Amino acid sequence: MAVTAVLLLSCFGALVTEMSGLVGAGSLFGIAPWETLTLVVALVIGMVVSGSYAVIERIAVAIGLFTVAFIVMAVKARPNAGEIAHEIWRMPFTDHAYLYLVAANLGTSIMPWTIFYQQSALIKKGLNSAQLRAARIETMLGAILCQILSAAVLIASASSLSTHHHAKGLDNIAQIGEAFGTLIGPWGKAVFAIGLSGGALVATIVVCLSASWAMARPWASGIHSSNVRSRPLGSTGLSRRC
Repeated sequence: MAVTAVLLLSCFGALVTEMSGLVGAGSLFGIAPWETLTLVVALVIGMVVSGSYAVIERIAVAIGLFTVAFIVMAVKARPNAGEIAHEIWRMPFTDHAYLYLVAANLGTSIMPWTIFYQQSALIKKGLNSAQLRAARIETMLGAILCQILSAAVLIASASSLSTHHHAKGLDNIAQIGEAFGTLIGPWGKAVFAIGLSGGALVATIVVCLSASWAMARPWASGIHSSNVRSRPLGSTGLSRRC
């Protein structure tokens, strides 16, 4: 019970963060916060009512594709590859402030609700031991893609914002979006909003599922579920994506 309470608290904090990002993305186009939140809540409720994990998974994958927009932003920023390689070897590991920043980034990358979601999702798919290798490959590819997207965001921000002296005075998402819109081109603001919304929506789906599975442990573990059974690999979607 204590572990579940901590997990739910973590999910709540993450959900507030993701909602803030979505509200900020909506503000770039003059959408009121309540309108953005209403759309998000309607989407989540619609997926819950569907009662199908396969449907939820496909929606999450489709929305997640929007985050590829960050790669477009990184390419448009035209970073200096030589300078990036040079700075990698000059990381100030003796600087306590830098180490504090590294620790903070680790804290935002290793989150309990993502681990809980992963194990619960595998059970919900009804995978058996023969299918674990494909599931591991899928997880590894997802982790690699996540790191590529994270690097794209950092490259776009460092190369564009600092070069054009926009690093100061950016206090909210709307200002950051406007800055990218100015630096990347006429579609910069839209690209930024699409990428941010895609990442935030996927995280919202994962957080909500993790919390619901935590509250309904028997269903999450498959102990009392008649729907959990071994299915061929092709029916899980793993073979198609791997």
